[in-house]
Amino acid sequence: MNHKIKNQRANIKISPLLIFLILFILVILVVYSQVHTSIFWQGKDRINVLIYDERPWVFSLDMRSSIQTQVNFSADKKVIVPGGYGEYRIGALGKLSYLEKKPVMLRNTFALNTHAFIDRYFYRRTSLIYYENNLPKSTSPIFLKILSYQGDANLIDRLYLAWYFTKNYPKNLREYTYNQDQTRLWYRLSYRTEKKRLQIIYHTSYATARNLSDLIEGNGIRVVDLTYENKPALGRCVVTENEPVFSQTANDLAWFFHCQLIRQKSEISDIILYTNASENDWEVNGKKP
Repeated sequence: MNHKIKNQRANIKISPLLIFLILFILVILVVYSQVHTSIFWQGKDRINVLIYDERPWVFSLDMRSSIQTQVNFSADKKVIVPGGYGEYRIGALGKLSYLEKKPVMLRNTFALNTHAFIDRYFYRRTSLIYYENNLPKSTSPIFLKILSYQGDANLIDRLYLAWYFTKNYPKNLREYTYNQDQTRLWYRLSYRTEKKRLQIIYHTSYATARNLSDLIEGNGIRVVDLTYENKPALGRCVVTENEPVFSQTANDLAWFFHCQLIRQKSEISDIILYTNASENDWEVNGKKP
């Protein structure tokens, strides 16, 4: 009996056409997933990019005019790290995120302190601590860092950003040094055009909610109310809007804060952000960036 089964298996032949068809379908699915999750598929008019290494940079790319804004950060400058970590030197953030195994901490920190949504971030995974008077020399061009560093960008985003910087940088460049008193650097025209009003419902800390409000308003979204509720709803966080088709504002809020997006009517605003469990990720211990 076993001999017959082995012979039957040996006689089964898989058609090369079938193999090709399966591989073709898999390629299509991968490409679709890459395109669908790409920031460029979302039609953003501005894209903010963080590159963290010995010389951290945040770039704001105006996709309408190809004007680039570059903000440089000193390794010795202290910033508020959301998540209840207090103040840290910028040059020590890489080691902190490495030890905590939370690379998204880099994105959140620079977003909170510049009041700008960071769309993609790239970082060198290392436990090194950088000091301004003893920085290693970096000779790698930006496009190579985008292609080789770790981060949250998929292949399509990496290739596009690498091509963008190769083509445009440093043309049309506006360069600044980070200053905590001048952190509202960029707003997004799409948010200003939609003119959506946002209510934030928080559950723990007014200071944290206030900082989230500053971050959101820095992008051009109007926050009209901060409301305290004793018990958070289930789930990480929720963004609600009562529209047949969700606005760009609602979509981007849900995307940036990793929230569920649902339809719900509001009495005092167009959109509601329920912070729920995600509030812990943005805890600031009563301090303002």
